[in-house]
Amino acid sequence: MRLTQWLRPDSAVKDASRIDFAALRAQGFNLVLLDLDNTLSVHGSHLPDEFARQVIGKIRQADMEPMLASNALRKRAESFAAELGISFVPGTGKPFPFKIRKAIKAAGFNLEETVLVGDQIFTDVLAARLVPVYAILVKPRFESEAWNVKIKRSLEKPFLRNIKYTE
Repeated sequence: MRLTQWLRPDSAVKDASRIDFAALRAQGFNLVLLDLDNTLSVHGSHLPDEFARQVIGKIRQADMEPMLASNALRKRAESFAAELGISFVPGTGKPFPFKIRKAIKAAGFNLEETVLVGDQIFTDVLAARLVPVYAILVKPRFESEAWNVKIKRSLEKPFLRNIKYTE
């Protein structure tokens, strides 16, 4: 598999609230793994905003199970997930697949029925490829980011050129 194939999402949507979760459910997907920083909320947040609550509501309305899958440390991921009433897997080490695979299995799901939603190619999309699960790339919600993420964003640019985001 060529590098570009490892870094290409299965689909790209402007933001997580615009994902057609009912259509995913109809295709047999049941579990939605969600990145935290800049996918659901501002980087570093401990509590969800209305946007995050709306996304979780849409997932549940589609009769799917939401799960937070974040590189954030346990305390922050736990407080965020608790406010939403969802399960979580902290410190995933994305793009490495090991904790994500374990969390999917522990939740009683299989890889074929799992979707991973995130805003970064080198963490979220690559993790989805390595697990492997269906990958949905979303645009980052905010411009303000940590210095290390800014570096990754500049490295992502060539891989984003041919990606078309649906509304």
